[in-house]
Amino acid sequence: MRSRVWLISLIDAVRDGAEAAPAGDGFDPWLDGQLDARGYTVGLLSDALVGLGDAAVDVPFSEYGLLNHTAHRLQLALAARGGARDAIADHAGLFEVLAHGVGHDKGAARARALATATALHDRRFVKGVNALAVELGQRLEQRAVPADHPLFGHPFHQLLRLVEARRYARIARALARGAPEPGALARIDGLAATTRHQAISAAIGLAAADGIVDAPEHALIVALMKAARLDAAEQAMHRAELDDPPEPEEIAAGLVDPAAGRFVLHLLFLAAHVNGRYHENERAFIERLAAALGEGPEALDAYEAVAVAAYARRPDLVEQLSLGRAVSRLKRDLSGRLERAIRLNSRRLWSEIRETGELMQLLAAAGHRPLTPEEEATVRAQLIDVCKAIPALALFAVPGGSLLLPLVVRHLPIDLRPSSFADEVRPGADTAGGE
Repeated sequence: MRSRVWLISLIDAVRDGAEAAPAGDGFDPWLDGQLDARGYTVGLLSDALVGLGDAAVDVPFSEYGLLNHTAHRLQLALAARGGARDAIADHAGLFEVLAHGVGHDKGAARARALATATALHDRRFVKGVNALAVELGQRLEQRAVPADHPLFGHPFHQLLRLVEARRYARIARALARGAPEPGALARIDGLAATTRHQAISAAIGLAAADGIVDAPEHALIVALMKAARLDAAEQAMHRAELDDPPEPEEIAAGLVDPAAGRFVLHLLFLAAHVNGRYHENERAFIERLAAALGEGPEALDAYEAVAVAAYARRPDLVEQLSLGRAVSRLKRDLSGRLERAIRLNSRRLWSEIRETGELMQLLAAAGHRPLTPEEEATVRAQLIDVCKAIPALALFAVPGGSLLLPLVVRHLPIDLRPSSFADEVRPGADTAGGE
């Protein structure tokens, strides 16, 4: 089990090899690149704890997400401050960043006072660092979405992590330049809050698009507000939107980060299906928001495929939010559209397959013997490459699209049984293919 002062060991670990962010106008492009490289922009956070030694020892799985996200934030903040200096300056500076991040103003003042210490092992310095480590660690834990929360790992949770990582780096950058100008930190907080609020407003606007916000939709909106830890005034603002919902273009105007916009679109596919219905007005709302964000109709199919894959990996989320019917409907609707696209392009699909030697041989072999796991992996990879060459089927190449490959296989004029592909095809499915 991690200690009560886990922040200290984590800061010590991330200081090794810390690099400085570029100065001037290069900071924002650098930050965008860092967030992308660390997986924040796609919701698959890389493992920052690898190689950190004792900082990650004996950490329960339920706490690993918090420590990993905190390690990323510390690394970004340290780089934004100009890289590692000395232990006193780094601990005091990072504690000040964290204190502002969790809204602990008195803690931020105490962190600044720690920077005046002259010796790392000074008794007052050690006592002050330990006390702040406990306080800040507890506040970070309280603000985190717990691993057993139904929205843990959901697009909204991924959005919250992206917003917080960007916010901490900007706070660190502002503090590194000396005493921030009045209102600088408030503006940073305001930018982060705007993104969170726009995401929730989008869910409200979508829920109201068909004229009725029913119980499942309302429950999801409440869950989003709780996950974002909104205060009473903020919650009241969003409840007022139920009577006067925002337009998609208004929402898009507040989503200046493209990655945040993509997470919001992912979120809306859950909101659209949460009550087991997908009204045409809801689809129109999503399409308008996507257009305002610069995304075309093809991108929406890709986001829907990613959503299907995400829920396939999170049956616990489906169960906790009672989304069984919603996810089934989401997958059924998407599958229906894709099957129509496959039928319309079946001749070209088969023509492309026949031009690939190894794939054609493996498909022929699958008609009379089981494919090995390695052969099946090759079939999947090459089928994805074939689909890339046909614009209407390029969706199968997006993350999560491979889960839908049985739809392609079902329409090929070849029987893949008894491979695992056939196991995913409904009994009695027609494999004749063609138009």
